[in-house]
Amino acid sequence: MTLLSDPELLARLVAVDSTSHLSNLPLARALADYVARPGVRSDLLPSPDGGKANLLVRAGPEEVDGGLTLCGHMDTVPAEEPGWRSDPFTLTREGDRWVARGAADMKAFLALSANRLAALDPARLRRPLALLFTYDEEVGTIGARRFAETSERPSIPRDVIIGEPTQLAAVRLHKGMLRLQLTFHGVAAHSAYPHIGRNAIEPAGRAIVALSDLRAPRPS
Repeated sequence: MTLLSDPELLARLVAVDSTSHLSNLPLARALADYVARPGVRSDLLPSPDGGKANLLVRAGPEEVDGGLTLCGHMDTVPAEEPGWRSDPFTLTREGDRWVARGAADMKAFLALSANRLAALDPARLRRPLALLFTYDEEVGTIGARRFAETSERPSIPRDVIIGEPTQLAAVRLHKGMLRLQLTFHGVAAHSAYPHIGRNAIEPAGRAIVALSDLRAPRPS
């Protein structure tokens, strides 16, 4: 039961509008219902306000090291681009591609992961397998942060495959994000006597140049 030969689940997932400003609970519950069977444990881990949830699905032995986590997000960006030639929430075949909002980013991976688990016999797993599907990745990886910062979160395998689109290439690392707040202090002075003051704009300008240099390509 591969994704391309059986796109039915993907069609069901993209039909659920899980744009980030909406609740993802209908999608999370649909996925939990799809993989439900003896030996599979599903938990909805709610957001602080209860309007959204991460979905954690686990199978296989619990007290065994190793295993694998398949991780993805359930939300999508809005489907407001003017170039759509089909209904964004209806899976449509265009040549060798399936087209819909979130088909690549990243409901196809959710469907693939759920189908792989559904095809397994949980009793035959010798290592744990987990599916972790998060909310609000598109607006700040909020669901993933919630999962990481929740002290009572269930344990999952440390080896993780994240199904973000990478042109079908394996990527070992992903760019991160760093936020800085810089404060530059100066001393006010009359323009006729600049030597007794200190212009805070000047060190700020040097900092901006130094930060821009970080983007410069490094010699291989």
